[in-house]
Amino acid sequence: MKQTSVKIVSLIGFLAYSGLVFYLSVRPISAGAPVITLPGADKFLHAGEFALFVIMAYRAISYFVDPGRTNRSVVILSLFYASLTEFSQAFISYRTASWLDWLANLAGILLGLTFVILLRNTSWGRERSE
Repeated sequence: MKQTSVKIVSLIGFLAYSGLVFYLSVRPISAGAPVITLPGADKFLHAGEFALFVIMAYRAISYFVDPGRTNRSVVILSLFYASLTEFSQAFISYRTASWLDWLANLAGILLGLTFVILLRNTSWGRERSE
């Protein structure tokens, strides 16, 4: 029973975070001050956003995908979602799609995947294989 509730919470948490990422990518940017005032610093936000996306995706997907395919599935999903968020901004008058933002998303995907691979042999990663 405990394992089932962990699966459900992981999946719901990932889906909710995915929705939040998409909402943040299409919402109007407020006229107020930016979150980070340093030029180009928003790229760190993009990278962090997708590093967390990969970690949460790995946690949720690892319950439903063969362990040998989990990394590949997470990378494909993350690349698709990063592309979708940037591509959708091209059709919104108050947002701008940017290759630099997409590259920052890619850097976050690589960072998150590195984190997941490093932690895979810890108890966090081994609990799924039992």
